[in-house]
Amino acid sequence: MQVSIEHTGDLECRMTVEVPEEQVKAEVQSRLSSLSKHTPIDGFRPGKAPVKVIERRYGGRVRYEVMEHLMRSSFQEALLAENLAVAGRPRIEPAQSSPGKGLSYTATFEIYPQIKLADVEKLEITRPASEITEIDVDAMIERLRHENRDWVPVERTASEGDKVNIDFVGFVDDKAIEAGRANGFEVLIGSSILLDGFEDGLKRQGAGDEFDLELRFPEKYAKPELAGKPVRFSVKVNQVLEGKLPELEAPFFTKLGMGENSLEAFRRAVRKTMERERDSAIRNRTKQNVLEALLRANPVELPKGLLREESRRLVEQRKKDLLAQGLPREKLPKLSEESYAQEARQRLALGLILIEIVRRNGLKADPAKVRQSVEAIAANYQHPQAVIKWYYEDENRLTGVKTAVLEQEAVAWTLSKAPVREVPLPFEALMNPGHQTPITT
Repeated sequence: MQVSIEHTGDLECRMTVEVPEEQVKAEVQSRLSSLSKHTPIDGFRPGKAPVKVIERRYGGRVRYEVMEHLMRSSFQEALLAENLAVAGRPRIEPAQSSPGKGLSYTATFEIYPQIKLADVEKLEITRPASEITEIDVDAMIERLRHENRDWVPVERTASEGDKVNIDFVGFVDDKAIEAGRANGFEVLIGSSILLDGFEDGLKRQGAGDEFDLELRFPEKYAKPELAGKPVRFSVKVNQVLEGKLPELEAPFFTKLGMGENSLEAFRRAVRKTMERERDSAIRNRTKQNVLEALLRANPVELPKGLLREESRRLVEQRKKDLLAQGLPREKLPKLSEESYAQEARQRLALGLILIEIVRRNGLKADPAKVRQSVEAIAANYQHPQAVIKWYYEDENRLTGVKTAVLEQEAVAWTLSKAPVREVPLPFEALMNPGHQTPITT
């Protein structure tokens, strides 16, 4: 077998393979001989038909099968001999093959890049350090009180922070909008879940009031047929409800499952919960900082075909998620692969970097940690033991779990070697990186 390779790009190769006729003929004869032992031919006892007779009847089909087999096997042999790892699917030009001339074909493909890891001791990694103050505990308790408000009807007009029960119908060009109506719909003024201006239009309205709101759909609305169009909502207020904060007493503590009877014990229980959440957030934030540092320090050139496949996979996964959330298939938004290209690039680059860290350092997926991860997943289901059994019945099902464990091992190894700088961070900023409206009482 003769192999020649031309590098047509940084990660693209063009391989020409030639298999001599002697090898093709030997494989064809071997298959014909085997076929003659098991193929019934009229006029001959089973297994006694001459190879020449078998060749006349099945020679063309056998040669085609041999060509298919030799193309696959010779391609894999050539890759092993040249130490090449193919990324994505190769493009194989029509093979040239005719009796007496052997087999020749050309394959064009991309290969995985060689990862040259930067010195881990030069990485810049930060770990948040957060102390929980009494002010933080006070804020958390107030948040819990707000989340557990009792809503009571009031005989006054609505204002910010009230909940309003309404009926409404939307009209575009004086035609009612499909699925644009609701009865007994409750909206919290200030939650910003409706069109801009809708919640403001409910302010200063009381039970029994009926009115119209002249609004406009956003230019980038999820439904293209409504994007940017003016809309009129006919609204009727059924009820205005005011939130009443629960007192810091035993009934409230019991409702939250704290099982505490005193404010001091309740505060201690809240603090312990906050500490667990803080520690988890620190681990997650630190891991993210490690991954970002690895990406910055190790630029990776990626195969274009692999990028396209990953972008396409992310688009399909997003569609599945929307369908699982109940969105009808006909209402799925148009998702472009280009919009997921950056995420695909980061995922692939990180995957290759982490694989190289694992390979170089001989890291393994500890079976105990794999088991612990499976049990954590199973704990979210009604029958955990059945879920655990399902994972361990098929090694392929554990692949995703093992990959996640290996990622954790690679992150832990990096943290053990790289300098880590602790950065003080208030509890609120740690738990809510984005802006959060302060709670007022």
